[in-house]
Amino acid sequence: MLVVAHPTIGDVVCLAPLPGWIRSLWPKCSVTVLTSEVSASLARLWPGVDEVGVRPSGLLEQGQFVARLRSGRFDLVLPTYRQNTALRLARLGGVPALTVGYPTTPPGAWANEPYLDHEPETPGALERLFKGLGADTRSPGPWLRPPPASEAEADRRLGAGRWLAVMVGASHPAKQWPLERFRAVAAAATAGGYRCVFVGGPADAVTSREAAAEGSLVLAGEVDLLATAAILARCERLVTNDTGVMHLARAVGTPVVAVLGPTPAWHFTGLGPPDVILRGACPWACGGYEACRRECLAGVSVSEVVAALGLGGAVSA
Repeated sequence: MLVVAHPTIGDVVCLAPLPGWIRSLWPKCSVTVLTSEVSASLARLWPGVDEVGVRPSGLLEQGQFVARLRSGRFDLVLPTYRQNTALRLARLGGVPALTVGYPTTPPGAWANEPYLDHEPETPGALERLFKGLGADTRSPGPWLRPPPASEAEADRRLGAGRWLAVMVGASHPAKQWPLERFRAVAAAATAGGYRCVFVGGPADAVTSREAAAEGSLVLAGEVDLLATAAILARCERLVTNDTGVMHLARAVGTPVVAVLGPTPAWHFTGLGPPDVILRGACPWACGGYEACRRECLAGVSVSEVVAALGLGGAVSA
């Protein structure tokens, strides 16, 4: 089976149990995964995956991919979202496709393709994706063990002490809690005996430095994805927006305090006690990032986050 996974980090983390579930349905099935170059390092750590590659992009790569499909190796292509390219290549390669998850193309665009839509009220991304397959959708718990080199880098970077990871960025401005509130949380955590390590990609480096309290360590943009996972595993908690790093923390077993804006809380699986999800009330019910007025984010105070960290004490919002 060929799985064309959504390219984002969070989705690849949430899809990690897929090879095991496929084998519970088809014990002799071999599983190949295609995803983005960034997320491929995570997919290679999925339990039970046989091969991981990068999704074809240019015409030459796509032609080579179709030729591979036509070789007869694959019996089924499983895109984890309805994406034009994956379905087109499966059709050209003569391999049946069964799409599950989000419809990212207009209704009816691929009317002849089997499609398992999600149920909006069903909690958990994995439940939505695989309920229709009859697969086991129970949360797998922590599953990601970073490679030894990444663990060694985390040890070298952090050393001893109580560490709190902080992720100030997000993929969309509507998902970003105000930076000054992250700064206040970092200050409270430092006063409470933590050292803060700010994680994320290169785009998060500047804002992380702006939010860092005295004594904090800013590693955003300085370490790769697997080293970030190892650093998260060394931390007692992660304070974060809705990001791929949030899912990465749960994959290594680090509890999360997540501030969610327009993202519905039921979208996730694997987030539960001892995790804390904070979301303010929103009277607008805007239903999307572009229309979001961010009142849901503004409704989450510094005091709530500090309390979720178990630091106590009154902190002004």
